[in-house]
Amino acid sequence: MNIAINNDPDVEYKNEVILGYTLKEAVCIVAAIAIVVSVTVGAYVLKGIEPDKGCYIGIPFAFPIIFFGFRKFDGLTLFQLIREMKYERKTKCLTYDADEVEEYTTPVTLVKSEMRKKK
Repeated sequence: MNIAINNDPDVEYKNEVILGYTLKEAVCIVAAIAIVVSVTVGAYVLKGIEPDKGCYIGIPFAFPIIFFGFRKFDGLTLFQLIREMKYERKTKCLTYDADEVEEYTTPVTLVKSEMRKKK
């Protein structure tokens, strides 16, 4: 028996702003185009390189903007991933000390004993 279950609309469907892209994706596309145009103009003014060849010079500079604008890491954007990594580093030293633990045992920690002695 196959039962159809509705998908979560927040996850399944994107909020489209322009031409099927989200706001973040559209801003990344505009920023990448601005980078390519500025590199092309700079190459033409400074070195006299033709604009059609200058576009090819600007593409490697715009690629990281496009990549991080569209790529998701485990469902997180780049900024969310960085925020989660910072939070994980802050909470690295987690301790556990429950009242149910008998008196002769020591609390369990995730930090090596050498690191505790340095503090």
